[in-house]
Amino acid sequence: MSSKLLYKALISHYRAQRDEARAILEVYFNDSVGVAEHSELVGEMKKWALQLSEAEEVIDALERNFKHPPKLPIK
Repeated sequence: MSSKLLYKALISHYRAQRDEARAILEVYFNDSVGVAEHSELVGEMKKWALQLSEAEEVIDALERNFKHPPKLPIK
């Protein structure tokens, strides 16, 4: 597997994680039906906000350090 493909897969994973967190937070912020179903709303929102933050941080770090992904040895 090429290093470029591995890099792309890793970025895709964290972008999907970011998008999921954003979508869920969007529901919590804007949809009263979604909010009414959770008694631990703030705790849930904190969980998703942390996931959003972590995913964005990883994406930024990867893009900053590996704009051109390194070549990995083939085993």
